[in-house]
Formats: sequence, structure tokens, C-alpha cells
Amino acid sequence: MLNSLVAGDVMRPKNMQQRRIVGATAVLAGILIGFFGFIAVAQTPGSQASPAEALIGASVYSAEGSEVGTVAAVTVGQDGHINEIRFTTPSRLGIGERTVAVRQDSFIALEGAVVLDLSAEEVDALPVQTALRGTTA
Repeated sequence: MLNSLVAGDVMRPKNMQQRRIVGATAVLAGILIGFFGFIAVAQTPGSQASPAEALIGASVYSAEGSEVGTVAAVTVGQDGHINEIRFTTPSRLGIGERTVAVRQDSFIALEGAVVLDLSAEEVDALPVQTALRGTTA
């Protein structure tokens, strides 16, 4: 049963059933907008970056889950697979940052993140790389 509106009245759900319907409708609308927004972005021609390019700027996490750096460069082999990532991490003394590299068997690349198979202490022990190779930002 809907109540009529008079001038200046705001349409609000009047009972619990109407509130549930409005809430469920809002959730469904949000899901549909998000889904179709994703489809529209995914199908835009020329907007898709390669997996290597998508990793540039991604956060790097240690095996324990602590953030240890940011991807600065990705080296891709002739087969199109990522061979190595280089990432910046805070220096051992806490002043500035340094760039280190890990081979493909030491990390897992996820969408928007990289998880290392190394502890934070092992990352601190990696040697500094002097030059960035591969795809850079």
C-alpha cells in the first residue's frame, strides 16, 4: 500500500517491507552498474595493457604479506612471459630507496600486485641493480 504525496513531502519507505524492497533494489542496481561498467571498460579497443605493463607501479609484497616495494620495470622473454621484475624498496638505512630484481621463480604476479616467495629480510639482502632494463614506467 503506497501513501500519497503532498507538496513538500519526501518519498520514503513507510514500512519494513518497503525498506527491504528499496534496499534490495539499490544493491541490485549497484551490482548491475558495476558489472556493465566493467564490460564497457574491458571491451574498449586499445585500452588493454599487456600483463607486463599492468604490473608497472604495482605493490610488491613479501611472503609474510608485508609491502616491501613498488614494481619499476618488467623484463619479458621472447615467448611473452615475464622473466624478471625490478622493484624499488626502501634502503637498508631507511634513507632513500634502492632497486632490486627477482627472477620469475621467486614471485607470483597477480592483478595489481606481486607476491614474492621471499621474506622481508631476504628482500633486504638482495643486491642493488644499477640499471633498469625491460618495460619501464
